[in-house]
Amino acid sequence: MRGLRAIATAWNRLWFAPASPYPIAAFRILLGGYLCVYFGALAPHVPVLFSNEGVYAPYFVPDYAPSVPIAWLLFGAVWTCCLLLMIGWRASLTLPCLLALFFHHYFLFLGAKHSSFDRLIVIFLLALWCGRCDSVWAVSADAEPKPASVFTARLVRFQIIMLYLGAGLWKAWNPAWRTGELLLSTMQGVWATPLAFFLVRQWPTMQAWQIASYLVFGGEVVLAFLLFFRRTRLLGITLGTLFHLGNTFILYIPEFLLCLAPYVFFIGEPAWDRLAAKLTPRSRAGA
Repeated sequence: MRGLRAIATAWNRLWFAPASPYPIAAFRILLGGYLCVYFGALAPHVPVLFSNEGVYAPYFVPDYAPSVPIAWLLFGAVWTCCLLLMIGWRASLTLPCLLALFFHHYFLFLGAKHSSFDRLIVIFLLALWCGRCDSVWAVSADAEPKPASVFTARLVRFQIIMLYLGAGLWKAWNPAWRTGELLLSTMQGVWATPLAFFLVRQWPTMQAWQIASYLVFGGEVVLAFLLFFRRTRLLGITLGTLFHLGNTFILYIPEFLLCLAPYVFFIGEPAWDRLAAKLTPRSRAGA
């Protein structure tokens, strides 16, 4: 019995130990801000993508598209929930509403893209729902900061590490990536920017693109290990930020920036506590 109790205690300590509330609050703000921009970019296309008068593409569900006025109402509701999440208004109420509205738009159209970024959004929202993400830096913040659970941080860190590791290993296994053909075609495809076409003109040989491909998937695998170990996390955060910013400039895929939000959980809690200590006196003085 003692052995089982020790295992249960270690398990609870691993996943549910108290943690600083500031990293999860920073993650909430970054994710909420990203979602405001994400859905804001879709606003001009609401009748086409989300109403029964458009060319929407239901994903694994029957046709349930609403009329244009209802589509606008639901879209306005999901954007408002994103804003409320960012400013930290009653996350325990905002998050389930946001998830339900996100699933409505996902299965009506967004899922047809089969994008891993949309699935990441769902995982991140669920992870936030499991933690007290509006205890600090929120309009509904507690009078006294309360500790968060380490569960959210561990779940998000695991997800982002496996994302890099899985993507890198899949590319290494794919023959089209190993030869450089897939990277070259992507740099000339629908997502290519003028910078991408410029790079294609500068690297005319397949050998150059093969080397570039190895750097990409090798770098993703290395990035996973850099983020896994505490001593190398700062280097991993720096290289990962440069990697995603580079992708955003080279390709028209701003969704890459979503991967920057989880980096807050790879920064040590003492650094967040020091930042909070510096910000708190200023906010009180301003009040």
